[in-house]
Amino acid sequence: MHTHEEQEEVYIILSGKGIIQIEDEAIELASGDFVRVSPSARRAIKADDASSMGGIVVGGVAKSGYPRYRGSKTLIDDGVPDWDNLPPWCAGNEKIAKINERLKAERQAIKAAG
Repeated sequence: MHTHEEQEEVYIILSGKGIIQIEDEAIELASGDFVRVSPSARRAIKADDASSMGGIVVGGVAKSGYPRYRGSKTLIDDGVPDWDNLPPWCAGNEKIAKINERLKAERQAIKAAG
């Protein structure tokens, strides 16, 4: 799950099926769906287990521009991962937990470097 400091997002589903978790609500997605998510809402998205899903995520860019941090691996780096609350479909997955810890350490190092 993650939020953003400033960026809202619109998820546009072009093909397939999936699910988006926004806070405590799971919303089924299908081709043609649009979902707007405010910056502060925790969210995660995934394809349906039985099919693939294709889409576009559109986000607004702040006037100050991105990326904000030197060494950032992403263009828009105002995401705020919720390290302690994985999406329901990842709960209990030790492989995901280990990846999450590595990403958390990398992100903290990048932010500390400025």
